[in-house]
Amino acid sequence: MVRIGRLAFLAIAYLFLVSIVVQVFVAGLGIFAGEENFELHAIFGFTAVHGLSLLLPIAAAIGRTGRRTIGLGLLLFVVVTVQVVLPGLRVDMPIIAALHTVNALLIFWLALRIIGMARTFASASDPPAVPA
Repeated sequence: MVRIGRLAFLAIAYLFLVSIVVQVFVAGLGIFAGEENFELHAIFGFTAVHGLSLLLPIAAAIGRTGRRTIGLGLLLFVVVTVQVVLPGLRVDMPIIAALHTVNALLIFWLALRIIGMARTFASASDPPAVPA
């Protein structure tokens, strides 16, 4: 079960990174091909990106990757949750809402870090349980 969890963690990490690239593309559609595409950006972000960010720490826990890795997965989930909330602050706190773009960079960086960790765990020949 540990091995399956670690492979799932790696697969979800890569899917998450791909979802971020798609999300940025869809945001670009909203800017360059019409504002109606921002609805797709919001829907995809909430469902795919946010959903995958929730699955990452779960897979990390099943794969017994340790507190640090699970914690990084939880941090990513929290940062993505903040990302979902930021556009709603556009009217009352536009400067805070503008952090949506900066936060996206943080999400991308965290995704790359998690992929590095996931690759290490998935490539272990006999995955020992990491102490909690």
